[in-house]
Amino acid sequence: MINYKTLSLSILLSMSLSIIQCDIIENINSILENINTWTKPFEQRQIKDLSKTTNPLPLFKKFPILQTKLSHVTLGDFPTPIIKLKTLGKELDANNLYLKNDGISSTPFGGNKIRKLEFLLADALYNNSKTIMTVGDAGSNHATATIICANKLGLKTISMLEPQLNTSYLRRNLLLSNYFGGDIHYYPNPETKALAILQKLIEQESIDGQLPYFIPSGGSCPLGSIGFVNAAFELKEQIEKGKMPEPDYIYVTLGSCGTAAGLILGLKLANLKSKIIPVRISGTPEFKTDFLINLFNQTRNLLYSIDPTCQTVKFPADDVFINHDFAGKEYAQITKEGANAIDLLSRTEKIKIEGTYTGKTFAAMLNDLKKPEMQNKVILFWNTFCSGELKEITDKVDYKKLPYPLHRYFEEPIQTLDQGC
Repeated sequence: MINYKTLSLSILLSMSLSIIQCDIIENINSILENINTWTKPFEQRQIKDLSKTTNPLPLFKKFPILQTKLSHVTLGDFPTPIIKLKTLGKELDANNLYLKNDGISSTPFGGNKIRKLEFLLADALYNNSKTIMTVGDAGSNHATATIICANKLGLKTISMLEPQLNTSYLRRNLLLSNYFGGDIHYYPNPETKALAILQKLIEQESIDGQLPYFIPSGGSCPLGSIGFVNAAFELKEQIEKGKMPEPDYIYVTLGSCGTAAGLILGLKLANLKSKIIPVRISGTPEFKTDFLINLFNQTRNLLYSIDPTCQTVKFPADDVFINHDFAGKEYAQITKEGANAIDLLSRTEKIKIEGTYTGKTFAAMLNDLKKPEMQNKVILFWNTFCSGELKEITDKVDYKKLPYPLHRYFEEPIQTLDQGC
């Protein structure tokens, strides 16, 4: 067993180069999963909430011990609103159709990543980190949210990106990332990026005197997923206040899996009976299913290790129905079904979603609403996308300030089905 606490990164890099004929990404991911082991174990901590508010999180109300072990910093405006989609519901003859809008979770940039970053960046602060490192595709919403939120907290962010299909939100996100001081790097393929991550970690350690705090793609790790365990308790409070009936079904995007894993676990801990429909937008069905279940289990185990009153629930396979039918041929490809769904929601409710994630999830929901068994069911669509061009910021940035290989996204056309952000 490798002791990642004592093994230097330079040795790790040598190891990764020596296994270049093997599965590079799998081996380096194994290293990165353990890269934050220098941080203090949660069960040994005795901390104060870093949030400015004295109102405890819904999760902390239920399990108060967690508040003494898990750092949290407020980065968003919660709870996010629940909207009844009256106009769309009338058009579809669906009278119990609702949307929870995480798209407006923070200013200037919201979306689902804010919930995860409230725990991840607080943990970085607790451990006196100076630099954050994260990864994603060229238009990564997570990478952009990390840069903006870290900037608010006085932290530097290194963003390691790789190619994807061109979209309007990709352009916006790159300009925002530059404006808020992100140290952006771009690589032609996952293998090159994986090796570059290790090299960059070594370089930054020599500058800061410690490793950067590493956040995986989408912020989807057990600590990040706790943000959506809390979101389930937030939803329960809104139900109890009459904002909506308890949903029969909740539709959510299945991308990096942290949002779905946290929600599934949170619903069980909160004793809500809603069934979850995660809609896969990338990867293979087998990989995403296994990753989702593993992340659910890891998040549950983390909570239980901190507070044994968090019961050890099993993955509720009978309540989770992963939809694999709307992903398209490759990541970020805007499908006709997704484009139609985007147009319909925009036309009826003036709410903007996009083609990589939420448009496909909404399309899956619309398709299911045609089934007789869905009649009169209470449906909740969990919107994870931060819409808006944010031109008051992006117009201040020259794309040529970005790394040269990224210029092509501004010089080549976006997809024809793209409807803007």
